[in-house]
Amino acid sequence: MRDESQGIDDGIYRDAPLAIRALTPNFGAEVVGATGIVGNPAWLSKVLNQLWFQYGILLFRDLDFDEAAEVAFSQMFGELEIHGRQDFNSKTHPQLLYVTNRRDLDLPADALSNDDLEWHTDQTYLPRPALGSLLFAIEVPADGGNTYWADAAAAYDRLPGEVKQRICGLKAVHDHGKVTADYGLKADEFQRRRSARIESHPIVRTHPITLRKSLYLAPTVVTHIEGLPAAESDALLTELTAAITSPDLVYQHKWRPGDAVLWDNARVLHRRDRFPADQIRFMRRTTIRPPAEISIPF
Repeated sequence: MRDESQGIDDGIYRDAPLAIRALTPNFGAEVVGATGIVGNPAWLSKVLNQLWFQYGILLFRDLDFDEAAEVAFSQMFGELEIHGRQDFNSKTHPQLLYVTNRRDLDLPADALSNDDLEWHTDQTYLPRPALGSLLFAIEVPADGGNTYWADAAAAYDRLPGEVKQRICGLKAVHDHGKVTADYGLKADEFQRRRSARIESHPIVRTHPITLRKSLYLAPTVVTHIEGLPAAESDALLTELTAAITSPDLVYQHKWRPGDAVLWDNARVLHRRDRFPADQIRFMRRTTIRPPAEISIPF
């Protein structure tokens, strides 16, 4: 398989009908040809998983997924999570979370609106956070609603040595209650039980597959850093978030219908722009669980 962005051939799948186009100099790639292959064969799963962890995010264009096909494609990357707010999920394929401001889908009144969603990575408030997510665009607004991803591994790599020493061993506290309060979301009984514990995870996470180190923060749910005075904790969180979201480490995606983006929650953060309230944005998301033996961040 030839990587056109780097001019290299890995010598393993060179006859595979795939092409790769880099999205930024640091991370992210568009994969051309994968969804034209019938049956999701084992070799395709192996190649796409390698690319996913190599690039951090993968973009697929011009897809025509029904719900069953989206679930089957997502399952090439691992076991799928059932989202804690089950009333946001598809009634026929509960692995699919509806991310939309549409009001004709029998969704709760506190379903996601057209507002900004700030920088985060998915489910860090759980003891075993999601490893990946795949978001598929069905209907998109003409204005706004773009999604941004930031490379937290590259951000860690270029931190000064003294900062790396300072944050080594520190843990951040991830509390689901923060995001529900900030965004006016409700939690049903299942979600309350599921996220009742307040989790602490290392600020510097070792990727469970690649073993690469990365900053691991989710500003929407992180309340503070354990063991630091409040002012020092706040200042350090601000400093590290700024390092992750430096403009040269961010990929901005303007959606079009049929796009799907798969991302690595152990490596990247993401956020969304607001969009006009009179325009519709309808996406479906699957969430990929890590294997149990490597599921707890370290």
